[in-house]
Parts: sequence; structure tokens; C-alpha cells
Amino acid sequence: MISVLRENGRRWWSLFADNVLIKNSIIYSLGIILNKTIGFFLIPVYTRYFSVSEYGVLSLLTMIAQLVSFFFLMGIGTAATRFYYDTLSDEDYRRNVYGTAFFLSLALPVILAVILGPVIYLLCALFLPSIPFFPLIFIVVITNLFNPMVILAVGYLRIQKKAKVYVIFSLASFLLQSILCILAALWLDLGIRGQLYAQLATMIVFFGVSSILIIRQTGVRFSRAISKKLLRYGVPLIPFFFFSWIDLASGRLLLEKFGSLADVGIFSLAAQFVGIFVVFGNAFDYSMTPIFYEIAQDPDAGDKLGRFALKFFNLFGVGTLFVALFAKPLVLAMADRRYHAAVGYLPFLLLAAFLGLLFKIFNWNLMFSKKTGLLSWITSVTAVLMVVFLVVFLKFFRLGILGVTIAMILVGVVRLIFGYIVSTKHFRLRFDFKKIGVSSLILVAAFVAIAFVRVPASLAAEIGLKSAAFGISAALLLKASGIKTLKLLLSKNLKNSVGA
Repeated sequence: MISVLRENGRRWWSLFADNVLIKNSIIYSLGIILNKTIGFFLIPVYTRYFSVSEYGVLSLLTMIAQLVSFFFLMGIGTAATRFYYDTLSDEDYRRNVYGTAFFLSLALPVILAVILGPVIYLLCALFLPSIPFFPLIFIVVITNLFNPMVILAVGYLRIQKKAKVYVIFSLASFLLQSILCILAALWLDLGIRGQLYAQLATMIVFFGVSSILIIRQTGVRFSRAISKKLLRYGVPLIPFFFFSWIDLASGRLLLEKFGSLADVGIFSLAAQFVGIFVVFGNAFDYSMTPIFYEIAQDPDAGDKLGRFALKFFNLFGVGTLFVALFAKPLVLAMADRRYHAAVGYLPFLLLAAFLGLLFKIFNWNLMFSKKTGLLSWITSVTAVLMVVFLVVFLKFFRLGILGVTIAMILVGVVRLIFGYIVSTKHFRLRFDFKKIGVSSLILVAAFVAIAFVRVPASLAAEIGLKSAAFGISAALLLKASGIKTLKLLLSKNLKNSVGA
């Protein structure tokens, strides 16, 4: 058995070592982890410096920041990425796309802040009376004025396939914000306010860096025609982003309403650990989106991308099992013991995260088809369903954090069903449901063994059992993908080999 596992390990390493998609996914993962999950690396500081309730407040402020960011972004960065691929030869048109996006990212956030500022104030006073608008929420709003330009620059680095530059950019941002956050917490003793000031200072610095990067690459350009195209594509995404936010934030908001800030803190810590897995999925998305747009124009794209879906499923299935194996020890090692209750919710959140990553296949499909309105429709329906489930589980059944995780899993299943039905009407991917079914059975059996089986008498025996379950299931999922076709998938000539 050991020799089999060792051989499969060598195969996986040889596959990943010389592959464009996986290598870029790993590089982007480093960048996104540094950029998006700085809170994860500061968990040892946060959980010892902040009470569980204060950690809950910090989490709610993060949710507010994400909502404000969605509106200020206006989908411009996403639209610029999409229209960049309208032509593969007209470099002047491509520069016009990003030059126009630069000016929109500069002006629109200021206009929207003036319009939406009073609305944000009233909504926060109504739904989050426990968090003062001044100075906490006000600092969050000001910080996000600078975010669209940073997002635009990051997107430009992605389409240029400058993954290493992106990592340097993210590493610098991570180091600056980390230093400022630690100084604010341990030296200046500024509490939550200090964390917000650190984020604001970092965002201002990298707003300047991002502006210089875009101007140097595109020059000073603006096209009214392209601005209309960007807005027509981006504005319909606002409902998608808004309802995505409801899907993500409603659990915390309703936990605060029907539970306590301490419940929000415990839930948020568990979500922070699972979020590392989601970050790698988003990094894969960063690498795969441009490639999907290119391959989708091929005559046999439906077959190629349908076969790729199985490999995507198996790859992240293995990732889910890996995180399930190590998440609990990480929580116990990194977090203060006041937060150790988060361990019990990790498996449920991890399953919900896996379901969310699978939806990316249908998300790519609808984005390529320019059906952003349908994407918003799916997200709005599932967001409303999420709120209904949460009210039932929290208010009537009083399930607390467990109720939130169950609601997330149920909504994840419904979202996949809707995504498949709607997206395949516009760009049909041909899935091998038989192989996906076999992989699902392997994944479920291994997940149950790793996440829920306990051996009270011996911790070593429990670790050994779970490690064996992970190794065997990973080998079986690799075999189900087909080792020869997976080698082709991970070859350098990626565009011609994704559907092999």
C-alpha cells in the first residue's frame, strides 16, 4: 500500500511540476492568499488580542466592506477582462479597453459614495445597531474608494499572465498591511479601529501603484463607446454581486440577530480556515477564466470542457479531503482556546465551499455567453432561499451556527442544479455523469471517514486511519480521471489539451 501511495505521489508531482494551469493556479494562490486572507495569518494575534465578540465585530465589518466594494466596482474589472478577448490582434483596442476602465474605476466610486453614503448609514443603523457608523463603518467606506483601481490592475496582470509580478504585488501589500495591523494591535493598542486604519493606509499606497501600472501600459485613453460596452456588461453583474454578498453575509448577520456576536466570532473563525481552500479555488478561477474563453470558441469546445469538468471535480475533491484532514489541528494550534468550538463546524463549511467551487463551471459558461443577467437571476433566487433557510433554522429551530452551515449546503446543491439547467441552454458542456457519479461516491465515503470518524482510544490510530482514507481516495480519483488524459490536460500546450 505504501509503495502504491508513493508512486501516485510521484505521478502527481511530475504532472504539476511542468504544467501551465496548475503552476499559475499555485502562483495566483500565493498572491490571493496573501491579498485576501491576511486575517488568516493574523489569527494567532487576533484570537489572543480580541475577545470572541470583538472578532465577530471585525468579521461583520469585513462583510460590510465586501458589500460596499461590490457596488463601487460596478463590474468594470470583470467587463474589461471579458472584452479584452474580443479581439486577439488589435492591441490598440485592448489598450482602449483598459484605459477606459481606468477612468471609470477612478470616477464611479466617488460618485457612488456620495449617492449611497446616506443609504449605507441608514441600513447599518437599522440592521447593525451594535456597530457604530462613525468611525468604524465610515473608515470601511473610505477604504473601498481605492479598491476598484487595485482590482483592475490585478485583472490586467492576470490577462497578461504575469503571475510572478502579481505575487510580488500581493506580497508587498501583505507585508505592509501585516506590519501595520500588528503595530496597531500590539503597540498602539488601537483595537478594531487600528485594524481599519491599517487597511486604509495599505489601500491608499497600492491605489497609487495600480494607477501607475495601468497608465504605463495603456497610456491616457478614454472611449465613450467602450465605456458603454463595459457598463452594459458590468452593471447587470451588480445584482449578481449583491445577492452573492447576501448569500455570503446573511449567515453572520442573522447569527448576530438571533444569536450573539460571540456566535459570529466562532463561525467566522471556522470560515476563515475553510476560506484558504476557497482561495485556491479562486486562484484556479483566475488562471482558467481566460483559457475557458479561448477554448469555448473552438468547434468541439463542449466536449473538451465537459471532459475537463471531471478533472476539475476530482482535483478539488482531493483538495477538500486534504483540508478536512488538517483543518482541525490547525485551528487547535493557531487559535486561542476560547475559539476551539469552531472545530465542530469545519466539515459542514468545507462541504458548502466545495459545492460553491463546482458552480464556477457554470459561472464560466454564462460569462462567456454574456448572459450576466441570468447569472444574477440564479444568484438572487439562491440568496433569497438562503435567507429563508436561515430564518427557519435560526429563529424557529434555534440551531445556531449549525443551522447556518446546513443552510449553506442546501443552497449550494440548489445553485448547482439551477446553474446546470440555465447555462447548458446557452453553451452546452457534455458531462460524463457516470464518471462523475463514481467520483462522487469515492469522495463522499472518504469525506465521512476523514471528517466524522473518531478513535477515542488513540489519536495516532485516528490520524493513521484518516491519512489512509485520504491516500486511497486520492489515488482512486486520479485513476477515475485517467492518468494519460490528465497528463495531456496538464501539458504546456494547454489550450489544445484541456479537453483531452
